[in-house]
Amino acid sequence: MRTSIKYVLAFFALVAILGLSLTLIDGAEARTCVWDGGDDASALASDPDNWDTDTAPVAGDNILFDGLNATADDPCTWDLDCQFTSVLIDSADATKTLTLDLNGHSLTASSITVGTRGILKNTGATSNVNCTTFDASNVGSTILGSSIILNLPDNGTVKMKDIDTFKHIRIYGERVSLAGSVNATDGITFWGLTSNHDYGYYENALRLSTVVSNATGEYSLIGEQLTKYAVLKIKPMITIGDRWYSDTDGSRYNQFSVDIPYTLNITGTVAGWLVLDDDVLRGVPPSPDVYSYIITVTADNGETDIVTGYMDTRFAGEYEYSFTFVVILLLWLILSILNFLGYFKDIPLLQILAYSIMMLDIVPALDVTAFRPFLLLLVLLNGIMFILGMVKYWQGRR
Repeated sequence: MRTSIKYVLAFFALVAILGLSLTLIDGAEARTCVWDGGDDASALASDPDNWDTDTAPVAGDNILFDGLNATADDPCTWDLDCQFTSVLIDSADATKTLTLDLNGHSLTASSITVGTRGILKNTGATSNVNCTTFDASNVGSTILGSSIILNLPDNGTVKMKDIDTFKHIRIYGERVSLAGSVNATDGITFWGLTSNHDYGYYENALRLSTVVSNATGEYSLIGEQLTKYAVLKIKPMITIGDRWYSDTDGSRYNQFSVDIPYTLNITGTVAGWLVLDDDVLRGVPPSPDVYSYIITVTADNGETDIVTGYMDTRFAGEYEYSFTFVVILLLWLILSILNFLGYFKDIPLLQILAYSIMMLDIVPALDVTAFRPFLLLLVLLNGIMFILGMVKYWQGRR
């Protein structure tokens, strides 16, 4: 009986210990580590003496730079690569500016805020800042991020100012919320796009080819279609053909397009006769010469793209395979039929009419490179048929 009582008591004691342990674990909260720069010989974040409790931060802690326990010349050199709950750089002392130098290391936390008199910079190799929310919208904050890459998950949030910039921003998903200005000198990349039966499968990444800045609101990616829920400052990109073609009216033209809405300005010696007409740059040169062109497009957000070059009109240009020349080819086929019909039906006037029209149209028709062999064959056959017809007509008159 006594043995049974012992086992029962031991069981309840074990349950009580486990319950107390679970209570202590559940009640435990992430520690807040406050920087005080207490070690005069070291500015490293891994040095325990530089924190208020003389204990270096560990994963899950909250990191606070508030300036209350540090002097103005106590910058922090970061060398902790674990993941924290939050990082806040916000000076509560108007006389102190707080600097966090990543020194080539990564900074990872759920939220990172650079507030009043806070500076985030990197003097080492390229560093990565990884977070769900990044906030540097405070007018007193400074981001010196020319060698910092900001990495955000799907539905991440970025708040910045015009003067701040990152080297690159990576979005590991399809959507990011932007507030204020978002500047990335190497652009923004959406990584890890998933399979979508409506748009196909996308491997690895879809890269924006241009710098994105002055963004407000939300920027999302759906398949290949970029849906802009905000006015994003995307640099326009001009696409222009690699050659200028000639047309039958003496004009020169080239295909032209821009990826976003824009206004156009054409300068150089082509100004005054070269214009944009339905995505085609077209104009008739006033005289054979070498003309220069400077084509500038300006997006609604003020960003510009410029292409420059020269157009040599001193020689006959190449004619493009186009609807006009397809019509010319069909006309030649019809005239050939009429010429043959005139020969076999003994109607010399029909032959003379058909062959005369051919000769008037022969020069522009032969300028189409793709048509030239076929048209030369038609010229030879029609010429022979016309001569034979005229000989037959002359012999008939005798």
